[in-house]
Amino acid sequence: MDGITRRQFIGTTMGGAAALAGLSELGRAGAAEVDPFKPFPTKIVVRKVYLAKPVPSWPTPKLDVQAEIRKIEGWLAELQKKAPDVKFVGGELLRVSGDVPGFK
Repeated sequence: MDGITRRQFIGTTMGGAAALAGLSELGRAGAAEVDPFKPFPTKIVVRKVYLAKPVPSWPTPKLDVQAEIRKIEGWLAELQKKAPDVKFVGGELLRVSGDVPGFK
């Protein structure tokens, strides 16, 4: 199989969202110990990964994947200016399951 189905993508996304929600609850538990006005001791690193089928079909078969990536990169560049403690890395485009290390 060269790609993932919409159902697999949504299921994986929902699982990730649930995991992040759980981490958020853990973060709230320790929030009393955090000074919101003190900067983070190190940068927050966010790894970017773009997912697209080899031949896009959703939301439209005419989707220009590279143009979408450029648009998102522009948004992230603006966000980077407003959040100097955040560093965005990566930006790989994964099109088939073989592109994901350790994923089959």
